[in-house]
Amino acid sequence: MNYYYVPIVVVAIGSYFTADVFLEVYGMAIDTVFLCFLEDLEVNDGTKAKPYYMPKKLQEIVKKYNEQGTIRKQKSKKGDSGSSADDSESDEGDKKKDKKKDKKKKDKKKKDKKKDKKKGEKKKK
Repeated sequence: MNYYYVPIVVVAIGSYFTADVFLEVYGMAIDTVFLCFLEDLEVNDGTKAKPYYMPKKLQEIVKKYNEQGTIRKQKSKKGDSGSSADDSESDEGDKKKDKKKDKKKKDKKKKDKKKDKKKGEKKKK
């Protein structure tokens, strides 16, 4: 091949269009997050009924805070719980789940004890 620059130019043009498409998608994602932030500011007012859903660092930047005592849960990989809006509803649900788990554990322990007693009676015979 006598023209060494042709493949270089073709690869450069292809790379440019690939990077352009990627950055378009990235820019659209940033715009979407920004619109969600603006919608949060417009719809919510930081009260217990309508807490802000933006992160605390962003609240500090715009100087908009949730009311004292307003908690909103944030999901995290480590299992740490942040703040939550209607914590009472989730607490009630969690308490019911805990009670069911405790009851299942107690029932399982009772069954295990009965099995152990039966095994002990069989060994004595």
